[in-house]
Amino acid sequence: MIGTVIEDIHKRWEEDNTKPNKDINNYIKDEDFVPNFEQKKVDVMIGLDVAWLASKKIVDRLILVSGDTDFIPVLKFARKEGIQVYIGSKQDKRIHDELLKHSDGVRNG
Repeated sequence: MIGTVIEDIHKRWEEDNTKPNKDINNYIKDEDFVPNFEQKKVDVMIGLDVAWLASKKIVDRLILVSGDTDFIPVLKFARKEGIQVYIGSKQDKRIHDELLKHSDGVRNG
């Protein structure tokens, strides 16, 4: 989505041959900024980031702020890589037993 918007702006800028010192801001339109609240593959992207950080030993501790049990495989992987994994939670939120089982604890905030 973002790439397409940038490409559209750049195309408008390149197609205008009337001004030698063109300011790119003149080619940005209000309709280029339409909010998109759709979430796709967010958990997959987070999982990949966690796996990459763990495998490269970039971090030694992670705090996952999610109650989604889909993250259990990545928690297991990170812990096998020697990373301490905590679940971030509000104090009044119950955390799924399986998430607790595959983490090093809970950080309340």
